Amino acid sequence: MASTGNQQLAVHLNNMAVSFLTFQNLNKAFELLREALFQTICVVDPHCSETVDALVADRTTKSGPILYQSLAVKDSAFQDTEEKRTGCSCASITFVYSDGIRLLPSGIAFSCDNLVNEIAVSSIIIFNLGVAYHVNGLETYSGSQLTKSLSMYQKAYVLLLDVGIPPMPTGNAMVDLLFMALFNNLAHVCFELVNYEESERYFDSLYRFAYAISPIFYDDPAARDAIEQHKRNFLLNAIILKTPNFANAA
Repeated sequence: MASTGNQQLAVHLNNMAVSFLTFQNLNKAFELLREALFQTICVVDPHCSETVDALVADRTTKSGPILYQSLAVKDSAFQDTEEKRTGCSCASITFVYSDGIRLLPSGIAFSCDNLVNEIAVSSIIIFNLGVAYHVNGLETYSGSQLTKSLSMYQKAYVLLLDVGIPPMPTGNAMVDLLFMALFNNLAHVCFELVNYEESERYFDSLYRFAYAISPIFYDDPAARDAIEQHKRNFLLNAIILKTPNFANAA
């Protein structure tokens, strides 16, 4: 189990990374999030060990962050798909929850079980890593970066389920935002990868989650208002991102 000092450092690194995400300094955000992940319970969790091992390898064998891989060469298959669609990848970013999720200095007080709380922190850090890959994939037309973001989002989701945090409103604004952001971004990245069936499935999960939310779940008015605003934005994305007509005609 991560020590209190390690978790506080992880929270600090995560929040610094979110600031860099906001200004789209993706390499710096990735570097900080990778370091934050080492400070969390993920390093001993079996479902996260593969991700951590890969990040350690990148850290020790490459001179720079992994994100450089897609900066020089665009993924031709992904670019061809983009050309068939109206708009461009820059416009697509508007449908992504790309700001990242900040953590409170105390972490997440979701459960009386510290392990559950630490896993929730780890899930948010992994989600933010997914955001960095996601945005980079859109900006550089890289299908491989989008696939990595998909993997990160799925790992974050599985971690939550494995410690008994259900995909339904919990009354914890941070956890509930994480679930909605996961469903939204999973749906969007599948849409970009032309996996429309999976995209619709994740949007269906988002619908069910969002419509189960009630303002009475949140005591803090600011948290309540923020959740309601995010919910409206995510549901609007689900309405707008319908399967393109060209897919049926192809």
